Amino acid sequence: MKNTASTITTSSREFRDEIVGKRISAVVARPGRDGQPPVVLMLHFEDGSSVEFVSPRSDKLLKASLQASAVERDAAPVSPQLELVPLNASSLTVHGLN
Repeated sequence: MKNTASTITTSSREFRDEIVGKRISAVVARPGRDGQPPVVLMLHFEDGSSVEFVSPRSDKLLKASLQASAVERDAAPVSPQLELVPLNASSLTVHGLN
C-alpha cells in the first residue's frame, strides 16, 4: 500500500494502524468501464493526509506509460545548445525585446 501524504510504502498491518480512527473528509473515485469497480480511489482525511488506492490495471498502465516515456527520452537526440534566433530591428519596441 502507498500513503501519498508521506509517500512511504507500508505493510497492510502498518497501513491499517495508520488510518484506523482517522475521519474521512472526502472520497474520490473514477468509475471503471462497463460497470467495473472504480479504477482509482482516494481517501482524504481531516488531518490533511490522503491515501490513494490504485487498481492492478491502472498500475500496469502507469508502468507501461513510464517505460514508454523513458524510451522516448533515451531515443531523442540531445542538443548541447539551443538554436540562436536572429534579432532584427522590428522586434525592438519602446518596452525592449518582445
